Amino acid sequence: MRSLIPISLFIGLITQPVFACKLWAVCVKSGHTFPTISETEKVIIQNELTSFYHQSETMLDGWALLGYNYSNSDSIVPIKRSDFPATEDSTLYWNSVETLLNGESTFIGMGHLRVASSGSNSIPNPHPWMFYANGLSYSLAHNGTVSKDILYNLITENGTDLSWLDQHEPQTFGGGSWRDDGWGNVVDSELILLYIMQHIDQTGNIVSGLQAALVSILNEGVVAAQLNIIFSDGENLYVFGGSSGLSI
Repeated sequence: MRSLIPISLFIGLITQPVFACKLWAVCVKSGHTFPTISETEKVIIQNELTSFYHQSETMLDGWALLGYNYSNSDSIVPIKRSDFPATEDSTLYWNSVETLLNGESTFIGMGHLRVASSGSNSIPNPHPWMFYANGLSYSLAHNGTVSKDILYNLITENGTDLSWLDQHEPQTFGGGSWRDDGWGNVVDSELILLYIMQHIDQTGNIVSGLQAALVSILNEGVVAAQLNIIFSDGENLYVFGGSSGLSI
């Protein structure tokens, strides 16, 4: 059951207090969509997205917005991915906001402003990352930097089993195979999503899989402040950040 009214996450990295990715998400009350919430709630969301817009001025590696709706839960794609700050892309940004908020059956929104710290940085913002399975569209937006070597070893059991990566190859954005030169273009955030999905696949449960994956990453010495994420299966929002733990 969805009971979350707006969640607004403008999370800054502890080690990068000025230039850090920004995250935003909202899930409307159960039984509602964006067009049916109160005018007061609409104003709150509009104000948040206006603040998000202005914050993008220093987020030089692009912005993206995603909306979940009831009509095509198995094939959701972001409304827009851009490789420019929203302040340099204002028409597209506000058109995307209008699409999100006026979507007849849209009930979850996610946004990301990127300052690249891992992988390719000359591409439209790849957050939220998408994974399609079991008739659902999973998504993840991340702020922080996690060692790709740590994530690779977790996913492959220290290089002994590459089957999950062979089945779900990390994107290299035209840079060649992820096994070779393309590895430099792979983004840590996609590996986090792949690791979470590996655990969900193994456990058959979203919450258990998500918790197990996050605990495993933290147990490798990753600082929680580098693992700020918003995750969704198109039904709920799951938020993890710093010492606050996992929220649903």
